[in-house]
Amino acid sequence: MRLVAFLWLSLTSIAIAQTVPPTGNFVYIDQIGDNNSITVLQQDSDRHRALVVNQGDGNILAITQQGIGQHTSSITTLTTSSNSNNILSIEQVGTGNHMASILLNNNTGASNNTVGITQAGGVGANKQFTLELKGSQIGVSVIQDNPITPDSGTMSIQCLTPPCSGYSYSRR
Repeated sequence: MRLVAFLWLSLTSIAIAQTVPPTGNFVYIDQIGDNNSITVLQQDSDRHRALVVNQGDGNILAITQQGIGQHTSSITTLTTSSNSNNILSIEQVGTGNHMASILLNNNTGASNNTVGITQAGGVGANKQFTLELKGSQIGVSVIQDNPITPDSGTMSIQCLTPPCSGYSYSRR
């Protein structure tokens, strides 16, 4: 079954959500425009996947995945947009594997972006993240919270023009 829904966020913004695979939940949003707020919530026991492509400034994008099952989230951008003053976050909790990526490394004009990734879960909740961020006046916070299961991650952060609000990685 394939479901495609169109939602007009403003005169310059379109969000497209699809449920494609026969098992699990998949959301794809191609956000075009400025000053939008997008929240994706996937919960309960199933495979959860979400991809948000941001093309604009002043946007708040949040993906939350909860419950039992594999969670995969990605927020990325295209090189043609400035992508400044955005707040981007991914939160993954529950039993199962968690994979998150935020990739905002392809535009040197980006500035004032704040990024947060939180991954938590009990036994069997392996966590992995990839973070690539380039720009001016940027900030990053990553938390992986599971004392029993190994975690992995890759960060590449480049502050082009200070001040940048700092970077933190916490493993609890």
